Amino acid sequence: MRVEKFNAPSMAEALAHIRRRLGDDALILEISPLNEGGFEVTAGIEPAVRSPAPAARPKETPIVAPSRGRVVALVGPTGAGKTTTVAKLAARAALLEGQQVAVVTLDTYRLGGAQQLRGYTDLIGVPLVVVEDPRRLQHTLGRMQWAERVFVDTPGRSPRDVAALRVLGEALSEIPEAEVHLTIPAVLHGRAIDRLLQWPGRARIDRLLFTKIDEAFELDELRDCPRRSGIPLTYLTTGQRVPEDIECSSTTRIEQLIRDGFARHQEAA
Repeated sequence: MRVEKFNAPSMAEALAHIRRRLGDDALILEISPLNEGGFEVTAGIEPAVRSPAPAARPKETPIVAPSRGRVVALVGPTGAGKTTTVAKLAARAALLEGQQVAVVTLDTYRLGGAQQLRGYTDLIGVPLVVVEDPRRLQHTLGRMQWAERVFVDTPGRSPRDVAALRVLGEALSEIPEAEVHLTIPAVLHGRAIDRLLQWPGRARIDRLLFTKIDEAFELDELRDCPRRSGIPLTYLTTGQRVPEDIECSSTTRIEQLIRDGFARHQEAA
């Protein structure tokens, strides 16, 4: 991995410098405040490795696919890490990619959920809108045409909470541009994950997003779940740090994690 250090008076300037120097796939390794003010940011990037692409089989869904949606909504069970992941995605888009970003939360059910996210958005410097009724989501997003990316946090629900999930699913189904990511803790295994895939509120699930990679000992589901469900994987999260601990998935990275497990020194963008 190529590693460099960058000093700047603000995080926004440091991340912009990193983007120009190392590109959009750079991984933030460490952020340290400087005594004289500002930040020292350590970033790295893996060198490109060329290898022949495997021949695709017809009508086969790829294991991984990038996120393409202007509106990205995270759904999933309580404790999956949706709020922290939304903060990571918003920080990556706003600070590293230089996009106009907004964050919407429907999480008024969990005590302190909106306050936690507001702490992140204030730090990133992007607006947060709290929507108490999912049926108002479409109207709210209609007033955000200025935003290049909108990230939507939703309340964690048990798969048994059919009524609440149905309301959420119906609200998301009214937004054709929304890309819905099912957020799955990597500590779960096959049958538990399959139950999540059958949640009654799903109008559709466009992508899978696995969290808490650093807490799991077996990671075969990173490959097996997309194959079973026919839904590709976008992101992996590897810890609590915002915005560092998130990666765009790749087949190479998935096979490495399945083979070797996760270790902090193995992180790759």
